Amino acid sequence: REAMLTHNMFISSQPLPDDEYDAMLLRAVFCLVPDGHWPATSRLAAVVAKGCIPVIISNRVELPFSDLIDWRQVALHIHEGQIVELPDILQSVELERVATMQRLLPLAAEALDYQHPRFRALLSASLVLRRESVALSDGRDMS
Repeated sequence: REAMLTHNMFISSQPLPDDEYDAMLLRAVFCLVPDGHWPATSRLAAVVAKGCIPVIISNRVELPFSDLIDWRQVALHIHEGQIVELPDILQSVELERVATMQRLLPLAAEALDYQHPRFRALLSASLVLRRESVALSDGRDMS
């Protein structure tokens, strides 16, 4: 509890009402995106859509379109064993980098929005890359 107050962090064991959750995401600079039951998580899209820099805490997460998006430009990624270092890690992020990440977040939000043309373009490109990768590993010619 002391660490949460010292570092201005909010952690809740209970789900917040949607309006409170949205308001908190809009005010926050960094939002934790812990690993869930699956290697991918919907929390990423939720925090990015609100303009909050995601702090991905996982040893195994598979980020969407990672073959096309350099997630280091808009997110921090720490391993689960680094959680005790989290306050120091966040404080060490330079303000200029925070500003750059926040400026790029709307593009990432578009990439995670199923209704946005950027999502569909990235999905198509990713599928083509994966198809070519499978074909090359099988020794097939894609021409």
